Amino acid sequence: MKHFGKQLDQILRKTGIFQKDLARQIGCTNVTLSKWKKNPKTIKCLELEEISKILGVSITYWFDDVAPAKNIVYDDATNRKIAEKDKEIAFLKELLAEKERTIQILIEKK
Repeated sequence: MKHFGKQLDQILRKTGIFQKDLARQIGCTNVTLSKWKKNPKTIKCLELEEISKILGVSITYWFDDVAPAKNIVYDDATNRKIAEKDKEIAFLKELLAEKERTIQILIEKK
């Protein structure tokens, strides 16, 4: 969350929401919100979740500096579920590609 202040300012500009209005909606003062922007370590999870809801972003948006975990070992049941989901995703990608080809053929016939 090291870029929380910049990210918040950017979203506020995009949405047209004023910082003071956001502060009021989450139940804090504009001064408190400014402090969080400077030092995001002081913000509580529930407050961050509320900010995310109001601004329409996932709570993970704020955690740009979190690296994905490496060397995770799953049990057999989880590995099977992952494999099934991977197969399902591959099938859906093929289906989508086929639909796109069909659309292109229909467009060319016009």
